[in-house]
Amino acid sequence: AKATLTIKLVEIGADGKEINLSSLAPGFETVRQVEKGSHTIDAPTIANYRVKGKSSQTVTVTGDTAEITFVYEREKVNITIQLIDPDAADPDKKDLSGLVTDPAFQFTRSEGKGLKFTVTAPEIEGYTLVGEKTRECGPYTKDSVVTINYKRQYVTVKVNLVDLDEENESKKIINSLAPEFSTTYSVGKGDTLSVDAPEIAGYTLASANPQKLGSFTEDKTVDIGYNREKVTITVRLV
Repeated sequence: AKATLTIKLVEIGADGKEINLSSLAPGFETVRQVEKGSHTIDAPTIANYRVKGKSSQTVTVTGDTAEITFVYEREKVNITIQLIDPDAADPDKKDLSGLVTDPAFQFTRSEGKGLKFTVTAPEIEGYTLVGEKTRECGPYTKDSVVTINYKRQYVTVKVNLVDLDEENESKKIINSLAPEFSTTYSVGKGDTLSVDAPEIAGYTLASANPQKLGSFTEDKTVDIGYNREKVTITVRLV
């Protein structure tokens, strides 16, 4: 009389319980009628899984039933998370990973092969995230890179050329004396701004160029000061 040989294909879940994987090997016969005696069974290939331990088992059937269990584990892929400003003119400023202040954010992670997973993008000062903060990624069957894009935030800086010797407030701004000088700048939030102030006839810059105007996190107006050139007047009485 023949015996019933049952071949179990399982994964051990996080709770320690067996998960039946037989549906992932549709061409493999898991219940067989066999003669009593010795039988060698090779574990079937299951996409995105590998067998833990031996992939071939030998069982000696002496009774009416026998069982073999192959335990599988899901293969892993390495995922690298890139945080990018695709519009950055300076190639050195495209990669934003150095600006992340959250120590818990993982730039590299191991994920189950063929499984979807979520990534929560970190906040980066001076940048706006493009797309959803938490996004679904994958599935991946090989080591891959996930790219998250950001856009630079900008503030507007207005620069006034100011006559420091003028006491009348309505006349202190002398932008009109340098019509080719740009007085409005779009500055990356948190970036510094330096400009070369123009020469203005009859005036001397209060400080040498370049004018280091500071870093900016909000719209602001700043002044560049000028002093009036002095001349010596000699009055002769004759």
